[in-house]
Amino acid sequence: MKPDRTNVAWLKGGYGSSQGQYTQIAVRRGAIVGRDSKNPHRPAFVFRLGEWTGFVLDVIDGQFRA
Repeated sequence: MKPDRTNVAWLKGGYGSSQGQYTQIAVRRGAIVGRDSKNPHRPAFVFRLGEWTGFVLDVIDGQFRA
């Protein structure tokens, strides 16, 4: 799935650098699309809604350590 980036409302992540570089996500055609704000024209990553939900639940559960 190649994400359509036109008319997308990108949401900025809660953590980023002091230079305003963030991970951004958007909901697009039943999927979650993500990109790096410092390289917005590079390929985005795409998760199906079930994959994204599983990822978020794993983060909440502490499966990923900083």
